Amino acid sequence: MIKGQPAKLECLTIDGQVYTITKGPATVVSLEDEWYEDVKHPEAVIAALSEAEFKPDIFTFWQRIPDTEPKYSYPMEWESLAALPITTAEEWFAKKVSSRLRSQIRKAKKDGLEIRETAYDDDLCGA
Repeated sequence: MIKGQPAKLECLTIDGQVYTITKGPATVVSLEDEWYEDVKHPEAVIAALSEAEFKPDIFTFWQRIPDTEPKYSYPMEWESLAALPITTAEEWFAKKVSSRLRSQIRKAKKDGLEIRETAYDDDLCGA
């Protein structure tokens, strides 16, 4: 979506994963759903891109936290992420949430608010 409108993106599939191609001053290739999945084999993707009709200028991918030591020797840039480690909903509620918010949540539950753990997926987002 660009400005709330569906946008057509140029894509290609390598090793069963979909990559988007962004053209501008530099042609950039990146995993379409990089927030939800990881590049399986960066070396294989680089090899496939070097044999492709077009030659991208940049191939980007990222390494998930908590792995802070680079796995690959490629040139890299550090990116800032805000992340909150949560193991269970109960642990989050008991240890991460302020006492004021806990009491507000309890009050809201008495007024009929339903609180439950759920997957972050298209159904939750209304897509």
